[in-house]
Amino acid sequence: MANTNTVFGARVVGTLPGSPYAAKVRHYAIPASDPTALYVGDVVKGVQGFTEISTQRYLPTISQAAATNMPIGIVVGFIVDPSNLTLTYRPASTLREVLVVDDPFVIFEIQSTGTAAASEAERLADIIVGSGGTIFSTSGMQLDHATIGSGTTLRILGLSHRIGADELGIYTKYLCMFAKHQHTAATGL
Repeated sequence: MANTNTVFGARVVGTLPGSPYAAKVRHYAIPASDPTALYVGDVVKGVQGFTEISTQRYLPTISQAAATNMPIGIVVGFIVDPSNLTLTYRPASTLREVLVVDDPFVIFEIQSTGTAAASEAERLADIIVGSGGTIFSTSGMQLDHATIGSGTTLRILGLSHRIGADELGIYTKYLCMFAKHQHTAATGL
């Protein structure tokens, strides 16, 4: 069965030590001054400083990662906005509390922009940012196939094991982990 074209950003599926993914998340914030919308599945980076969520309540600040940024994790959800209970993403220029899987050893699947080949396991690549979907809060990020072998952000571990995603060819979903991570870097931001 051919792979289906389903862009969803990065979807967490497990951890490198082999333990099951237990939905462990940390709370971060993205300030109203950030002009970029954020979606579930987006790769994010840490930004130096804290953001005030409410009176005397501060969280570490994040923003959407670009192609070669050192990531801190993957967005898996948002704290509910009481003024808009149907809002499932973070609109641009709004203060939002974000749930992030920030484990440096997390494994995730992500769709490639190109046609996969057997020689690509254990190679590095970068992400490419695309437009997210506001209805289901789906990220538009993908693995930038043109950067395989020259990228620095993602390490390709293998192919996804789901039907409609596991064939070499176009729309392949790779299993990846972060090749570099802000929690394991020797220096701070």
